[in-house]
Amino acid sequence: MGIQDNYNFAPAIGIAGALADSGNHDIRTMVAHEPIKPGQALVRCSAFPSKVRLPHVNQATITLSGAALDASDTLTSIVNGVTVANTFVSTEAAQVIAHEALIEAIPGISAVVTSARVITVTAENDTPLSCTTAVGGGATTVVTVVDGCADAFYGLAVYTGIMHPKPYPGTVIYDKATFVTGGTLTDEVVTFTVNGTALTAVTFTTSHANTMGLLKAMLLSAADIIAVTVDTNTLTIYAPVGRSLTVSAAITGTIATSTITQLTQDPNYGVVQYNAEDSIAVLRKGRLNATSEDAAVVTDTVYMRFKTSGVNAPGGIRTDADTATAVAATGLNFDSAGAAGGIVVLEVNLP
Repeated sequence: MGIQDNYNFAPAIGIAGALADSGNHDIRTMVAHEPIKPGQALVRCSAFPSKVRLPHVNQATITLSGAALDASDTLTSIVNGVTVANTFVSTEAAQVIAHEALIEAIPGISAVVTSARVITVTAENDTPLSCTTAVGGGATTVVTVVDGCADAFYGLAVYTGIMHPKPYPGTVIYDKATFVTGGTLTDEVVTFTVNGTALTAVTFTTSHANTMGLLKAMLLSAADIIAVTVDTNTLTIYAPVGRSLTVSAAITGTIATSTITQLTQDPNYGVVQYNAEDSIAVLRKGRLNATSEDAAVVTDTVYMRFKTSGVNAPGGIRTDADTATAVAATGLNFDSAGAAGGIVVLEVNLP
C-alpha cells in the first residue's frame, strides 16, 4: 500500500471579506451609509464620522485648451443638475473666474481656479458629483472634464453573520434558464437535458399544476441545479454559485411546443451585503480576502474604484487607475498574487 509522503499546507482560497488569518486585527464597528458588500474598500463619511460609504466621484477638473475664449463665447456647466452659464468678460481669465464663482454659489459645491485655464469642482458632505461643461458662441476652445475622487481609504468591509442575503446565497453571478410551455399541459411527456445529461422523462399526471411540480422535482434532482421556481407555465431554473447552466427540453403530446431561454442571473441575486444603516465591521489593520478586478502581484499598488466601469462597481480593488476611475488606497497592500476576478489577500495598516 502506498504511503502519502507530501502534504499541501497552503490555506484554501477564502471568500471576499473573510479574514485571511487569525493574527492581530483592528476591526471597528461603524454604520453603513449605503449597501456595502464584504471585501469592498470604504471611506469615512465627512458629515457623519460614525458612518462609512463606498468611494465615489466627488471632484471634477474642468480644463480649457486650444484657442482662448473671446467675445460672444459662453461657458455652460451643469453641476448636480444645476445649470450655470456666462459669456465672455473682457478676458478669458475674467470669464473663467466669473464661471468659477457661479459654480461656487451652488449649494453643497465648492470651486476654485487652480490655474489659468483650470477649475476644480468638489462636492461637499459625502455628496456624489456630476459635472459637465461646454463652450458655445462659436468658440473653438476645447473643454474637457475629468472626474476625480478626493476620498481617503478608511478600511475594508469584513464578512460577518449579520449581513442580508438575497434569495439564493452566494457571492457571484448565477446562470439561469426559463422553460415555458406552449399552453396548459394535458397529456404530454417532457424530458429535460441539463449540462449534457438527460433526466428521467416526466409524464403528465393529474393536472397541469401537478405536472409542473413533478418537473420541478425532477430538475432539482440534477447536481447542477440549486433552485427551481414555478409560475403557471414557466419554470425558472438556477445553477449553483459559479457554475454555468445549459438546459434543453423535448416535449411530446397535444402541446408539443415549448421554449427554453438561457439567461444570466441578476448579479445582485445571491450577493450578501450590509444594508444602509446596518452596523458594519471595518478592518483597519490586518489581512483580509478580497476580489481583485485585474491580475495582481504583491508588488502592485492597490487602487480602490470610485467610478463604475462595465461590471466593476465603486469599492472594487485593482492595480491601476483604470483611466481615472480608481485612486491609490494609502495604507492598503497586496499580500498575495491573484488572477483577474480572483481572490487576493490584502493587508491593511492604518493608524
